Amino acid sequence: MAVHISRGLQAAIFEQMQHTYPNEGGGFLLGELRGADVHILDIIQIENTFAAEEQYHRYAMTPQDWARLEDAADARGLTLVGYYHSHPDSPAIPSVYDRDHALPNFTYVITSVQPGPRAAEQRVWRLLADRSAFEEIALVVTSVPEPRHKEHPIITEPLVTTQFVADNLDAGLFRLVEVDVDTTQYATGHAPGAIAFNWQSQLQDSIARDIISQADFERLLSEAGIRPETWVVLYGDNNNWFAAYALWLFNYYGHDNVSLMDGGRKKWLAEGRPVTTDEPHFPPTSYRVGGINAVLRADRDFVRARLEQPSFALVDVRSPAEYVGDIIAPPGMSETAQRPGHIPGAKNVPWAQAVSEDGSFKSKEALAALYGGKGVGADAADIVAYCRIGERSSHTWFVLRHLLGYQNVRNYDGSWTEWGNLIGAPIRKGEQP
Repeated sequence: MAVHISRGLQAAIFEQMQHTYPNEGGGFLLGELRGADVHILDIIQIENTFAAEEQYHRYAMTPQDWARLEDAADARGLTLVGYYHSHPDSPAIPSVYDRDHALPNFTYVITSVQPGPRAAEQRVWRLLADRSAFEEIALVVTSVPEPRHKEHPIITEPLVTTQFVADNLDAGLFRLVEVDVDTTQYATGHAPGAIAFNWQSQLQDSIARDIISQADFERLLSEAGIRPETWVVLYGDNNNWFAAYALWLFNYYGHDNVSLMDGGRKKWLAEGRPVTTDEPHFPPTSYRVGGINAVLRADRDFVRARLEQPSFALVDVRSPAEYVGDIIAPPGMSETAQRPGHIPGAKNVPWAQAVSEDGSFKSKEALAALYGGKGVGADAADIVAYCRIGERSSHTWFVLRHLLGYQNVRNYDGSWTEWGNLIGAPIRKGEQP
């Protein structure tokens, strides 16, 4: 028999083990049994529970913990096939402690980590049925990810409920990220396990007035311990304004395994869900963008070239007062423009009309009627949403693309702070005929 693992997944284990050195690190192996062979297709990392002066990994696995692991494996269409851990400064050979705590017929991947730190050796073992000793199993490392025989049923969903998130906080299915308009909110209490991204300093280049570069995006996700295959669930305040902006940015940089938590921070707190002030930390990765989806973004030239064309649907998601030109920005907002008004041909569908009182999105039927009533539908050659700085329009972009399924939708993140300052750019005031 043999154990098969992709080089990328093996590298992820190495990264985790090197990060936890000189202490032990570990986690569980998910995969499939194919005849006598074990194919490892995913991992669930678990945190050390060692005391500061100890150098060993300790666990307190309750029956509920095992049930969560099995649920996590089932949700991914996989089986719990084994466990992996490191041996700092010692060979990748099972110890007496390993023998006393191992399960027969479970696959054990042990990595020897040496000063540097570097992963020096990786070997695979299985405890004999009589628990007398371990036998070594051949390790086959493949250059490409292993194909799955089963479908992955969850990560394609762009919207998940607060109930789903609450039920799976400890399952290892996703990485939870909070992105707030008010960047101080996270520190006052957040969903357990959530990390925070700051939209001002981490998701935007404030000097260039642009989205963060590909290199900065890769650095941000690497430091957050996110890999290209990680399922990320985003949520935030203000009905997910900047959580939606972050999701648009993830999609732009080719990360499709990402969802919004419906209702965001408002609904989570209103339902009395658990909160904590603890800030989790995850082993860093080496995230690399696989490709850029430029078709998700509109710039000023794209918009100008299509002004008032019948096949072009331009959606101004700002408040009616901003749209008609009574004000340039909502009260208290600092980003502004030289001129008030809207882009010619734009239909005003304020973003807030897409959500219910609790912050969750309205039904698909209600949303289709809302935008269809303004002439915004799947038959448009191009649909572009804009607001003032691009976050409210990301919210509408999410509705149009991910909830209504319109594929020809772009976000104009330059929005009114760019258009309202452009010399020679046409504007309109008052209601659009």
